[in-house]
Amino acid sequence: MKDEVKYAYFPGCSSKSTSVEYHISTLKVMEKLGITLVEMEDANCCGTHNLEDYNEDAWLALNARNLSIAEKIGGDIVTICSGCYLNTRKVMKILEEDGRKERVNEILAEIGREYSGNVNV
Repeated sequence: MKDEVKYAYFPGCSSKSTSVEYHISTLKVMEKLGITLVEMEDANCCGTHNLEDYNEDAWLALNARNLSIAEKIGGDIVTICSGCYLNTRKVMKILEEDGRKERVNEILAEIGREYSGNVNV
C-alpha cells in the first residue's frame, strides 16, 4: 500500500469567494492524484504585503499562527494563492533568524499557540 500524502491546505482568503473555481479544481485534482488536503479551518489571512509594512510583529504572528495550525494537522502547507505562499514562506524563513521565533511565540502564547518550526510551505 502506498503511503498517504497529506498536506495542510491553506486556500487563502480569495479562493473561496472571488476565485472559487480555482479552489474547487484544486480539490478535484488533488483527489485524483491521491493527495489528501486537510483544510486549515481556523486559518487567518496572511496579511499580504500591506501588514508587513505597517506592523511587522502582527504580520509575523498571523503567519506563525497559520504555521502552528499546519503543525497540529501534521502536514506541510500547500496553498493556491501566490500572495499567501509568498508571505507564509517568507515568515517561515524570518522565524529561523535569532530570537525571532521566540518573540513571536510570546505573542502566540497569549492565544494558547506555539510555533516550533516543524513545517514547510
